[in-house]
Amino acid sequence: MSEPLDDLIERVEYLEAQNHALKRVGAIGLVLLFVVGACLVYQTWAELGAVVTQGLVLNDSSGPRYGMTVTPQGGLGLVTYRGGQLAVLGRTAEDLNGLVLYDSQGRSRIVIGLSPDDQARLAIYDENGRVVWQALDLRTAAPPPAASPSPAAPSPSPATGVASPAPKPSAKPTN
Repeated sequence: MSEPLDDLIERVEYLEAQNHALKRVGAIGLVLLFVVGACLVYQTWAELGAVVTQGLVLNDSSGPRYGMTVTPQGGLGLVTYRGGQLAVLGRTAEDLNGLVLYDSQGRSRIVIGLSPDDQARLAIYDENGRVVWQALDLRTAAPPPAASPSPAAPSPSPATGVASPAPKPSAKPTN
């Protein structure tokens, strides 16, 4: 009678070993499921915390007026609702990191920023794209040329420091 009892004990030990292995696999699976679930929840909540869009339209009481969009260079563009560009902040078409203000025709008029070699740039352009005013880097700018005296300008007297009138040319040739 001990043989069937030994078989039964052996069978129970075998089933308990399998049960113990299944518990380990189940616990590892449960941990993996928890980690994947936490990642999915985090990703969902992270996306809800940020607005992801390619553009934003700003309205007032009369309807849509302006829009904000990302420029091809990666800057933030402010445009009229009809498509005219007003300003770009960030990387601009002029290859600056800064701010560019445009006129109603889409031409750059005021540029404030840093060039690719980190030089500050501030310039105002006319409607034809010519520089009207530009800030100079005084550390690298050449000094202005010295003014040469005009031949018709009076020169100061060394004794008095007062300019005497220039001689008048005579109307008659002298012999």
